[in-house]
Amino acid sequence: MTEVYCTDMTEVYSTDMTEVYCTDMTEVYSTDMTEVYCTDMTEVYSTDMTEVYCTDMTGVYCTDMTGVYCLLCQTALGILTLNWKSDSYHQTINEIKGKIKNLNEHGFLINLNWTPGHANIKGNDEADSLAKEAAKEAETLAVDDKVFTKQDVKKAARNSVTKKWQRRWENSDTGRHYFRFHPEVKDKVKKDFPSKKMYNIINSLRTGYSKLNAYQFIINQHINTETCHHCKQKENVQHYLFECNLYSDARDKLFHQIYFITGQIPTDLDNLLTINLPNAENINQLLAEYIEETNRFSG
Repeated sequence: MTEVYCTDMTEVYSTDMTEVYCTDMTEVYSTDMTEVYCTDMTEVYSTDMTEVYCTDMTGVYCTDMTGVYCLLCQTALGILTLNWKSDSYHQTINEIKGKIKNLNEHGFLINLNWTPGHANIKGNDEADSLAKEAAKEAETLAVDDKVFTKQDVKKAARNSVTKKWQRRWENSDTGRHYFRFHPEVKDKVKKDFPSKKMYNIINSLRTGYSKLNAYQFIINQHINTETCHHCKQKENVQHYLFECNLYSDARDKLFHQIYFITGQIPTDLDNLLTINLPNAENINQLLAEYIEETNRFSG
């Protein structure tokens, strides 16, 4: 006598009266009515309906919608049955494992199986419906109530570092010549455009550390003048790009082409060397052609 049947055979009781079974085996009740289990184990309900657990682990939901934790089926199965490593939701995973262990200790064996989505499976459909409701509510949560993933933390750290880097760049006493053309640290430069060689030359014009005599006279003991060999003026970046008569034809061609693209003639270095100009790539290409034509940086 381990079991007692009702005369209409709709229910079966274990003789210790700890469980009640519907004879069609669709549901199992603990007699203290604290829990209800579907015997196909697609759902586990607490009878006060404050929690719903989909045992295929598509989701764990509190029916008062105070918490929603969504996991991918196959990944979740691996985490819960094979102890795969998880990068997030550790508290949720531990809670689920704890509840499964508790059920096993009370004689209920939980089998976790993967089930396809959108296949009219009751547990999946219920989980999907609750997840949609939870997603709507999540949009109204205060910032302090939101769950942060590993990706969120990485993004926040990256943004924080970028802001600190930007403040230091703005307040630095060095690199001011280059800062003029690259004021925002978040702006990236293609280091192989138009070519690696041309990138290096154009970037040397931005930094001021170029092969022009004004800089070479400072660092190279073999250079005995800072002036241009052609017009005897100080040969700096401004002189090379805007003033030297030796490159007049190449410069006129450059300015005409830039005017055709931008609608304005360059009037200072900012119009040629700033990295985040609207037509920066086109201007860099034309500037590379100017450098080739002048032949000043060959050899």
